[in-house]
Amino acid sequence: MNKWTGYQLLVCIALIIGAMTFEAMGIDFAVQPGDSTGFFSSQLLILFGFLVLSGLISLIFLFQTKKSDTFLKHPAWKKMLGIIFVWFILSFIGLILLFENDFLYPLTGANRVIFYVILYYFIFLFQLLMIAGVHKFSDRTVSAEIQIERAFAITALFAAILVFVV
Repeated sequence: MNKWTGYQLLVCIALIIGAMTFEAMGIDFAVQPGDSTGFFSSQLLILFGFLVLSGLISLIFLFQTKKSDTFLKHPAWKKMLGIIFVWFILSFIGLILLFENDFLYPLTGANRVIFYVILYYFIFLFQLLMIAGVHKFSDRTVSAEIQIERAFAITALFAAILVFVV
């Protein structure tokens, strides 16, 4: 095991510790629209948490570029934007259907680990979608590390716009 794999494992441990910290703090992710003071702080907390989680997942990809010289270099990455977008949409529709049929709601209420697994899955998939999008529209001379950094910047900008505008 090289040092980059070790760093990736440390990031995964940090993700687990983050979930345990959120659980220990008893954070309610449901934002109450009538509470004006709690609304703003809850939104900022969720934005900060999303950015930290997205940043940690970006680090996993960044460490992968250090491990492998071929990461983001395969010709299939030019087609990944469409593939990952369809994968993301199908996953989102599947999540809605599972919650709509009351299959996941009792599980996530009783066992919050499932909630964090779903949350991490969708953040990972969204970050992968951003990386694929940046890669598709980047010049061949742009390194994989720069592409991952740009994808994280776009994710942060998108999250900030979503929190403060919507």
